[in-house]
Amino acid sequence: MTDAATGGRVAAVTPSQLLTLFGEDLAEQELIGVPSGSGFLPFAIGGFTAAFNGTSAALLYVSGRQVNLQAPYEIAKDDTVVVSKLGESRTYRVQAWQPAPFLRGDPELTCNGAAPAAPGGVSYPRCFLSVGALNDDGALNTCATPAAPGSLVTVFLNGVGVAGTSLRSGFVTPGDAIIPLALPVALDPPVGWDSAQLQPGAVSSVWALRIRGPGTTAGFSSVRVTVDGVPAAGGPLTVWVRR
Repeated sequence: MTDAATGGRVAAVTPSQLLTLFGEDLAEQELIGVPSGSGFLPFAIGGFTAAFNGTSAALLYVSGRQVNLQAPYEIAKDDTVVVSKLGESRTYRVQAWQPAPFLRGDPELTCNGAAPAAPGGVSYPRCFLSVGALNDDGALNTCATPAAPGSLVTVFLNGVGVAGTSLRSGFVTPGDAIIPLALPVALDPPVGWDSAQLQPGAVSSVWALRIRGPGTTAGFSSVRVTVDGVPAAGGPLTVWVRR
């Protein structure tokens, strides 16, 4: 089982964390979880279900070899969680939050001769459906389309846990909803941030953080994100900024 944002194996599970399961013969067919009229993702599709301490997990995608799901918010009261699926079970620690940015699968290793390498490689934010960090105009933040200095860039975080009010497992955040992050955010360097809230149109565990693109002559800036004292996984995020 891996974190859906970074692809790294998990030793602990956070309430509402988006996770990916891999295996054989998981679901009977490939299906995408479609929200009901009440706004909730399905808890059983394609013959597949999973439970966390007996609470069903919301399903975003299922196939024979891969399942994307959301850990229920209800496990927040527990110290450990038993994840059950297809007659198998495994126990994990419950961790209040372990923030992780959604990473691009095709990172640019250089840009105009510059190599913004960080220990462990270069990190790039992206949302759950392969959409990258977004510039203020909605364009993907890349070497070819950098942010303007001082403009806002939106990055997306998973694994933030119970970080707001009225949070419901499997619920897709309405387009007009504003649900702010109830945990402190720190950036290093302190470039400033505009807002942090649930991403409208995404399941209720994708948090959109709008940070200020710093002025730079290098063409990029590496920013460390910390949520309530816990550093985001993967180290500094690379934000492309116009020279």
